[in-house]
Amino acid sequence: MQQPTVSIKTLQIFCVLFALTLLVVISGTVTSHAASPGWNNGKIKWMSFAKGVKEAQKTGKPMLVVFEAKWCKICKQYRRQFYKKSVVAMSKNLVMVMVNIEKNRGLQKKYSPDGGYIPRTMAFSPNGYLNEGLIASHPDFKYFIEPKSAHELVNFMKRTAAQ
Repeated sequence: MQQPTVSIKTLQIFCVLFALTLLVVISGTVTSHAASPGWNNGKIKWMSFAKGVKEAQKTGKPMLVVFEAKWCKICKQYRRQFYKKSVVAMSKNLVMVMVNIEKNRGLQKKYSPDGGYIPRTMAFSPNGYLNEGLIASHPDFKYFIEPKSAHELVNFMKRTAAQ
């Protein structure tokens, strides 16, 4: 009985399609760490933490880091503030970083000085160090910004940019 043969052309096509599929999967995974959908990705340039640190060091701009999760109801309220013109304008003065706590458990654990609550908004120096003195106004959660008003967020962004 004769074994079926595969032409070299068919094998080449298979390899190219496999490589393209792998590339799409990998690029989707890499970009998903930068920002979850719905945080005004069109007007705010969100980055992953590692990319944000490099950008901050290169530009000398401080980082605003938001810790969030897709399932978080308060995060869904909070992300609406990132569509406000004042917030978008202030974002240009900062390196904007989004950390999904489910995909970045190490960062979640490392930067939870007063608990692992979300959303948590933190200011980092251009060298990538947490500015523990720059906090929000909540009496119990130092890095929790009221999700229903852009005023506190803009104020925090201004203070972060001024460091």
